[in-house]
Amino acid sequence: MLLTSTPSTFQERLNFLFTSSRATYRDVIDGTGGVIREAYLWQLRTGRAINPSYKVIAALASYFNVKPGYFFGENEKGSFGS
Repeated sequence: MLLTSTPSTFQERLNFLFTSSRATYRDVIDGTGGVIREAYLWQLRTGRAINPSYKVIAALASYFNVKPGYFFGENEKGSFGS
């Protein structure tokens, strides 16, 4: 999948992290201490679930080594946008 623009939705940002890290569902489930179940992770990646809890966001952020705000457009400097 070729990314031609900056990911803008939670789903796009999560999928970008999966693609760029080559993580598997099992990697993420194990790496988050089982906070996220496989079915729910699939729902987040496909856009069927769109409102994850902070606990889920924090677990994903920790696993992928990004700040939780990454999923909502916050950049490295803590501000939003490009």
